[in-house]
Amino acid sequence: MVFWKWDDSYLTNVSAMDARHRKLIDMFNELYASVIDCEDLKEENALTRQILENLISYGKEHFAEEEELLLQYAYPELQAHKEEHERFRSHIADLVAQYERGEVALSFPVFVFLKEWIEEHVLKVDQLYGPYLNERGVR
Repeated sequence: MVFWKWDDSYLTNVSAMDARHRKLIDMFNELYASVIDCEDLKEENALTRQILENLISYGKEHFAEEEELLLQYAYPELQAHKEEHERFRSHIADLVAQYERGEVALSFPVFVFLKEWIEEHVLKVDQLYGPYLNERGVR
């Protein structure tokens, strides 16, 4: 089962970032299918923890790589971009706190948040750096 489908509108034309974005979507489609197929709350809670851990790991790796690339090419909107990333981290921290308080069935809110964030961030914010980097020879 697919939670959301990759399409070319997500492309920034910066291959390393596009590959990371595509990997994120693929990863969460796999986890979504696992959550849908699980049959008990204990299993769903374990999957929720896995999703949150993956989000934290993804944020650290991808955001660091993206911010380094933008810094390297003196991207003028770097600070605003970093602030978007920080909002993502903050929201994930809130979800982790909810999970640790024992709130159940976090899986679906996590997926909804992620889909909305990716659509907003990748389709709007990340699209701005693509042409800027392309003009500087980054593909």
